[in-house]
Order: sequence, then C-alpha cells, then structure tokens
Amino acid sequence: MIKKHIYILATGGTIAGRAASEEATTGYQAGAIGVADLLAAVPEIRRYAEVEGEQIAAIDSK
Repeated sequence: MIKKHIYILATGGTIAGRAASEEATTGYQAGAIGVADLLAAVPEIRRYAEVEGEQIAAIDSK
C-alpha cells in the first residue's frame, strides 16, 4: 500500500490549546501547542500516511 503524503501548515487556534488539566476552567491558552507535539500525540497516524508539519503561526482562537 502506498501511503499518502500529508503536509500540515499549523496556525494555532483551539486545537492547539492547553490548560493546566482537563478539568481546568481557567488558564486556557489557545495556540500553545506546536505542530510537532500535536503529531506526536497521534503516533498511529503514521500507519496510514506520511505526515509532516510546519508551524507558520501560533494565533489564538479569537
């Protein structure tokens, strides 16, 4: 099987947000997690595609 090649341009936002814990209701910071850390959180994706990423911005969700 030939894997697809996916190149992600990361810009921050909600998906890259971080809080002190899953239960935290304050202190949330959007755009705090870089694309390398996001990709590392889903290692099984490499079974399906060759994935690379580039952090081009770290903008919040507003």
